[in-house]
Amino acid sequence: MTQLISCSDLTGGTDSVRFTVINGGTYMSVRDIIMVVCKKDNNMAGEVWRNTSDKQKEELQDFLLNFQFPGQGQRVQPVITLEGALKLIMWLPGNMAHRRRAAS
Repeated sequence: MTQLISCSDLTGGTDSVRFTVINGGTYMSVRDIIMVVCKKDNNMAGEVWRNTSDKQKEELQDFLLNFQFPGQGQRVQPVITLEGALKLIMWLPGNMAHRRRAAS
């Protein structure tokens, strides 16, 4: 089951994050979270994730799984629980992410 979560309360826009349920747990697309919070396109969001430090990724490990969303051209990508997403948001770079943290 894959659905969208509206992030308009966080972004002031109509951005959304894909999520899925895996073994009874709800997981969200890491790339989508970065796109929404940092206002990055798909490629730049991937770069932000790749540049996230190994130490930070290790701290998120308990909250992460890999998942392939349905649809043409989709690849396996990291998905994260809400608790993990909140930790991730605290580490994201840029002014937009800083404003999101300040609004929380």
